[in-house]
Amino acid sequence: MIRFNPILLVIFASFCIGAVSDHFYMMNRINEIHLEQAQKNSQDIQLSLKQFKEHTERINRTAAQLADSESAISAKVHAIQKGLKNAPALAHDCRPDSIRMRALTDAIESTNPPSGRPSQ
Repeated sequence: MIRFNPILLVIFASFCIGAVSDHFYMMNRINEIHLEQAQKNSQDIQLSLKQFKEHTERINRTAAQLADSESAISAKVHAIQKGLKNAPALAHDCRPDSIRMRALTDAIESTNPPSGRPSQ
């Protein structure tokens, strides 16, 4: 029969209890670190979503402005084309009359952006 020394059994039991409690402590600390990282990631994602929403709203506003300006430009171009069709024909060596010059000026002005700078 095997005889165990009671002192060695107490030491071994203490070691086992210490190892188990250390394991649970480390697992708890690892879980705390994971929680902190998840919370930080959540904050980053919320910030990114907020910025994404702001950018999409700005894009939608700009697209609406572009649609409005396209319809205005289309109307101007149509009026210019109509004016050029109704203008009298030019002789071979003649300069444009005031109607054609006005139509050309309107065409140039309609292609410039509202700020007055030429478009690129």
